Amino acid sequence: GYRSDGINYLRKAAEGMDVQAAFALGQYYANGEFVGQDAAEARRYFMLARDLGHPEAGPRLQALGP
Repeated sequence: GYRSDGINYLRKAAEGMDVQAAFALGQYYANGEFVGQDAAEARRYFMLARDLGHPEAGPRLQALGP
């Protein structure tokens, strides 16, 4: 469906180093929006977004805890 197509599009964009896509996926996994809540995936995408320079990714990563 549209939802899984959208998530797949964001994953491909994030893998292509799209900072906004990486941050969005981190948000979705952290909050359980459009995907099942998954802290490990949230961390993965927030780390990528942080490494790509997203200013909010570091604080969101810290808020997830260890």
